[in-house]
Formats: sequence, structure tokens, C-alpha cells
Amino acid sequence: IIDGKPYFAIAAPKIGNPDETSISLQKSVPLDENTTLKPLEAMSYIDKPYSFKSEEQFQQFIHKAKTESLDTLYESTKSIWSKYVDADDFHISICAADTIYTYYQDKLGLTHYLFFVGNNSSGKSNNLRVLQYLAYRNMTSTDITSANIYQFLGSLEEGGGTICEDEADNIDDDKDKMRIYKNGYTTGHAVLRTDTSKERKQLRLNTFCFKAFAAERTPDSVKAKGFNQRIIELSCVYGFPQYDISEVVNPAGEEYQELLNELTETRNLLLVYRLLHYKDKIADVKLNIENREKQLFKPLIRVFQNTETLK
Repeated sequence: IIDGKPYFAIAAPKIGNPDETSISLQKSVPLDENTTLKPLEAMSYIDKPYSFKSEEQFQQFIHKAKTESLDTLYESTKSIWSKYVDADDFHISICAADTIYTYYQDKLGLTHYLFFVGNNSSGKSNNLRVLQYLAYRNMTSTDITSANIYQFLGSLEEGGGTICEDEADNIDDDKDKMRIYKNGYTTGHAVLRTDTSKERKQLRLNTFCFKAFAAERTPDSVKAKGFNQRIIELSCVYGFPQYDISEVVNPAGEEYQELLNELTETRNLLLVYRLLHYKDKIADVKLNIENREKQLFKPLIRVFQNTETLK
């Protein structure tokens, strides 16, 4: 959203210099002779839209993103996580790394899930709130249905957003949603549904994307065995974070407004960095881990290979 109006941001090789990326703003994108995509109006977004005050500000973010690296983005993202979540270094590190990974998920086609577990007042939902403001096109809600997931992820390109589900204590009782989550850790597991709103039309609906959950317990070990093999469980306990993110996203003072601006600016910077580097190749890596651990962690290692962050 730029100056209140919706646009598509399109990244393409720069004319005359294909090694560089040019970013343009367009009000529509033709797919073929009969189909043209148009961006949603601001009020129609399920996820929080990326917003800029003006086209000039958008260009400023492009200029700034060209000076950034995965290391600098990781450090700034980790700093933000540390302000709102009181947890050990592994917890903060994996959350910060996953935040950046979500902007590459559609290129890698494989992901783990994060599952925050804790009692009331443990701060587990604060983790989802940080992801809501920083992760790629994030939809955060409670009591998400399978229809909500299909509507959000759509039938075009896979990995078009991320999902956070709060109060997920009973998701193992929802068989339809369990099937989506068990298969949605990798691409190629679309679900077929028939649209009868106008005429009978077969739809191929996506399920793949990065997902995170918060609950007082992990899902049942029998009902959700396949799902539990895809999650990284992060225990949350009562702590004393530097700031309460619930107060920051509803700012009541100048200090909180500055923190909210930091969240918004970091989110916008991550998007523009994705656009500038989307054509960069992500090489495969050989690891000394296998099976489940390889599936869980290899995508992150591929994103951060040849960086200081990998250490």
C-alpha cells in the first residue's frame, strides 16, 4: 500500500544489466489473455499489508536494502526479538532466523514449524505477535479453519504467506486441519476442492507455508504423530521482557511509537530485500545430519550459508 493505494511490487532483471534487479510498482499484472491480477484494497487484506507513505519512501527502502546483508538483517531482527521475548539464546536465534527464512520459503519448498508451549502468562502468544509483525505476509488468528487456510494460501504460487495459530490446544481434534498441517511442510501437496459458486470448477488449493503455533500443550502423540515430527517445540516460561509487544502495537506514548516504527520499518526492509535478491541462487549444501533433523534444519542452513550468522 503506497499513499493509501494498492500496488504490486514487481522485481525483474534490470534492462541493460541483467545481473541487477529493478523493482517497479504496477496496479495490475496480466497472467494471460483472459486473466489479470489486481491487488486487494487495503480493507480486504487478511494479513497486514506492507505500507509506505509515498513512492519516494519506497525508493528509500530500496536504497537502504542494497546496503544490507543477511548478517545485518539477522542482527537487527534478533535484537527486536530480544526486546519482546525473555528466553534463552537458542529460542531467540531460531525465531530470528525463521523470520528471515519466511521470505525465502517459496524458493526452498521445505520448512519446519515452531510450536510455543506454556501456561497462562508464560508469554507464548507474544512470540506469535512478533511473527505477525515481521514474518512474510503473516496471518495470525485463533480457531483457524481449513477453509481459512485454503482462502489465504490460494491456488497460484505456493508459499505465498505464513500462518500463526494462537490457542492451538485442540488442533489435533480437527482432522481436516491436521491433514493440511502434516502435508503442508513441503510443496506439492495441494488439496483438490470443487468451486460451485458459479459453475463446477476444480481448484487446486495450496497448503505449504511456514507455520507457528502457541498452546498450553503439544498435540496428542498419536493423533498428531506426523505433525509433531515437523515442529520445533519451544517452551515458554514467565519472564520479564524489556517491552510488552501488546502495548507497542497499540502505542500509548512516543517511546512505544518509535518501537512500532522499528517493527514496521524492519518488516518493509525484509520485503524489499526479498525483492532485490529473489533471483539469487540458493545453493544446496551437504550436511552430516539425516532424516528428520535434516528436513527441519537444512532450509535454514541453506539460507544462511557463507554468512557469519551460520555460526
